This record gives sequence, C-alpha cells and structure tokens, in this order.
Amino acid sequence: MKAFLFEISLFLIFLFALLPPSTRAETWAINPDHSEVRFAIEFLGLSDVHGSLSDMQGNLEWDKQTLRNIKFTIPLKTVYTANKMRDQHLCSSVFFDCQQFPLAQIEINSIIVPDSLKKPNSWFEIQGQLTLKNVCKKFKGLA
Repeated sequence: MKAFLFEISLFLIFLFALLPPSTRAETWAINPDHSEVRFAIEFLGLSDVHGSLSDMQGNLEWDKQTLRNIKFTIPLKTVYTANKMRDQHLCSSVFFDCQQFPLAQIEINSIIVPDSLKKPNSWFEIQGQLTLKNVCKKFKGLA
C-alpha cells in the first residue's frame, strides 16, 4: 500500500511539473477594501463582544482547486467594536500596544472544506499561526 501511494505521489509530482503555468498555483493579492477579520469574545460569561479589524494587506495562493498559504498583516489600530472607549483600551499597552506593535500577522496553512458546500452557512475550518507583540501562537478557527 505504501509503495502504491508513493508511486501515485511521484506521478502527481511529475504531472504537476508538466502542467502549463496557467494551471499551477497563482498568487493573488488580498483586496483590503473587501476584506476584514471578524471576532467574537466572551464577556463575563454573559454575552459576546463582536468586533472587526480591517485594512488587511497580504496574499494567497490558489491552484484552481485549493486555496492555500494565506498570509496577511492587519494594522491593529483598525480594531472596531462599536465602543470607542473599548477600542482605545484595546489599542493601549494593556492589550495590543499599537504604538510599539502596530501589526498583527496571520498565516493560514490548512483549510478544511466541509463535506457539502451546498448547505447554507457552511464554514471552512482553518489552522494557522497568529503573531501579536512578536509572539507567535497556533490557532484553529472557522472562516
């Protein structure tokens, strides 16, 4: 079985090498005008605080079948929670410290597509790394 899988893998590698450039992975720039990161954080176990970060810069690789290697940065000063005092507090040195660490970096390296994208409200499971204040942590989430 392992030999069979190895042969299939080699065949796919050679096939990929012979494909014309138009079917290989392409790099696309993320459009900051149409992209944002949304979040919800539990507040005192009573409710959720919803917010967003915008003005993303980055790119993704797309090979006509699979979305892969998404990398982007977000200016933390763009945090918006519909409460100006809370947004200022999040930008302070207590949380994001936007003066010293102005950017969050996100790299998504695994995207799991649900069994059926035909279901309403289908989500992709994503895994990657988030860097805040020069500290990198792995995460899982939905997109």
